[in-house]
Amino acid sequence: STQSTWGSPGKVGVPQQRNHCDCGVFMCKTINALSQDLPLTFTQEDMPYFRKRMVLELRHARLL
Repeated sequence: STQSTWGSPGKVGVPQQRNHCDCGVFMCKTINALSQDLPLTFTQEDMPYFRKRMVLELRHARLL
C-alpha cells in the first residue's frame, strides 16, 4: 500500500474561519499578515471590521 508523505496543510496557529461566507476576507488578511511578517492574531469576530475596511480601501484605491 502507498502511504502519503504529505504533512498537514497550512501553518500552525492560522486563524480558522467558522462560517461559509468569510473565506475571501480570511485569505486576504492571512496573505497580508504573512507578507509583512505580522502575527496572525485576528479571529472570526474581527471579520465585520475587516470587511468594512476592505470596502474603504477599494473605494479609495489605497491600503489603510
